[in-house]
Amino acid sequence: MWVAHAEKGDGGLTPEERHTLEACPHATVVTIPGTGYFLPDEEPRRIADLVVDALAVAGPGPR
Repeated sequence: MWVAHAEKGDGGLTPEERHTLEACPHATVVTIPGTGYFLPDEEPRRIADLVVDALAVAGPGPR
């Protein structure tokens, strides 16, 4: 599981969200520097790169 969030958004991850993600051994949390709210609009290339990276790690999936 990959989670991307804005550095300057609505206060970031809540303590509960951060705790849940830290307890998940397969979670990757990515903070996008300088962003405020709508990541695909603010940093479309960075988000596209993250999706490609996540898919590469996930592999081809079941057949």
